[in-house]
Amino acid sequence: MGTSTPPDHPSTAFNGQSALLNQPIGDDTAEHEPYSFDEDEEKTPKATAEVFKCPVGSHVLCDVVKLPCGQCLCKACLPKSYRRVGIERTWPGTLDRHLGILCPCCNEEHTEGDCWPDFLSNKALQRVQSLIATLNVMPITGAQQLVEAFEALHIDSTTPEDDPRSLFEHDEVPRKGPIDKMERILRREMDCAICHALLYQPWTTPCGHTFCRNCVTRSLEISPTCPTCRTHIRLQNLDHRSSQPNDFIVRITKYFWSDDLVQRKEHMRLEYPYLQDDSGLSMPLFICTVSFPCMPTLLHVFEQKYRNMMRRVWGNGYGDKHFGMVLPDSDNITAPVGVRLRIDEFNGLPDGRSLLETTGTSRFRVKRHEFHEDGYVLAEVEDFEDVSLHEQEHREAVEIMAAPPLPADFQPTTHEDLNSMTTKEMMDYAYSSITLLHQSSPGWLHARILAIYGQCPNDPSLFPWWLGSIIPADETQKVRLLEQVTVRERMKICCGWILEWTARRRSSSWSACCSM
Repeated sequence: MGTSTPPDHPSTAFNGQSALLNQPIGDDTAEHEPYSFDEDEEKTPKATAEVFKCPVGSHVLCDVVKLPCGQCLCKACLPKSYRRVGIERTWPGTLDRHLGILCPCCNEEHTEGDCWPDFLSNKALQRVQSLIATLNVMPITGAQQLVEAFEALHIDSTTPEDDPRSLFEHDEVPRKGPIDKMERILRREMDCAICHALLYQPWTTPCGHTFCRNCVTRSLEISPTCPTCRTHIRLQNLDHRSSQPNDFIVRITKYFWSDDLVQRKEHMRLEYPYLQDDSGLSMPLFICTVSFPCMPTLLHVFEQKYRNMMRRVWGNGYGDKHFGMVLPDSDNITAPVGVRLRIDEFNGLPDGRSLLETTGTSRFRVKRHEFHEDGYVLAEVEDFEDVSLHEQEHREAVEIMAAPPLPADFQPTTHEDLNSMTTKEMMDYAYSSITLLHQSSPGWLHARILAIYGQCPNDPSLFPWWLGSIIPADETQKVRLLEQVTVRERMKICCGWILEWTARRRSSSWSACCSM
């Protein structure tokens, strides 16, 4: 991809992808609308060829790259990249985020770092091309040749009219033509490497491998590495605003195995025991404290209602192993937001009590709740995530460009000062402050606490969850931390806590000196 100047488009410099989710595609991009196939429609050569076409041309896909909007393009069809304005100082600030492209499918800006390889799509296309080549069809360079190739496949797949079996046994005669062979070959490639079933909501990793979204989510909760190649993957990459399902794989599975997908959906639903009554009350809630994503929560379960809840959630090791943790609220029973916890260790005691080791996986909003017959609360929840990384960069760039420049040795003293600092500068300030505080040995930085929650991370996406887990701040403020949808806003809250804690220590030290 070459580099050019940004195109004259209102969304080019900063408009985030989150806007895409709520905007209809205009008439000028109607040709790039997501693929849809009527299950009752006949699989004609033209319809079959349409599955394998590049969204921006009339040729078959080749050397596929998967975009954040879900579309798959030929690498050669990607537009020239340009340098994004005002991004250099924003978090994360890596080189692959400095360049952007204007997507020809969704008409939104994507960063080069969010355009990922797609090994499964390329392998599927190679299989199709190899099969077509066995028929000695002319080289496929355009849509018409592609249709003609599939016409040849369809002709070879039909039962001859003069076959006497067709008069009586047509429905029982197994089809063994090239089309069926292609379907069988592709079917073998479309199994998820984790669950070994047909891919459902296929999600492609930054390293280019594709899995069911639910499967890879569970895998990344346990180990932040690709199940295939062990490349490190940030759980934030699974944000649906940043990365939509792989549209090409969705097209293939819907076209050839739509009935199987219906069964897969039902199977996925049955994996969650509280979804079977279709009430929407899918989340059992433990109303106790504030937990955070990626951080441990240790629980001693002794109340009978929660014993019953854990018996269902754990299911002797075969249950869903997930439940929600929320802070109690005097007005509404529960706080408006909570965290989904995964049980890592379950230690049952002889008297029915249990000791749990859990880890936060994701955040949710409580939409409504009811009491289960066993006394605990079931809730209908709505998962929420940060806005896309693209949108976070935009917001930070706008705020920083409007603020006056700061000296190199600047140290904040008020909450307002934080608005002028970059996210990376706030992280440097927070890390150095925690290092200094550790030397004075406050109770919340005791070695036993750090043995549970780990040492201070130097990553703005993790630091707020770590600090929120250990600092003795008001729990309603910790709920506010959970509600934020950008790394930057969470860093502001945490740096504000550090400013307040530092100010209190200085005040107490000054009072002690004055009393001597």
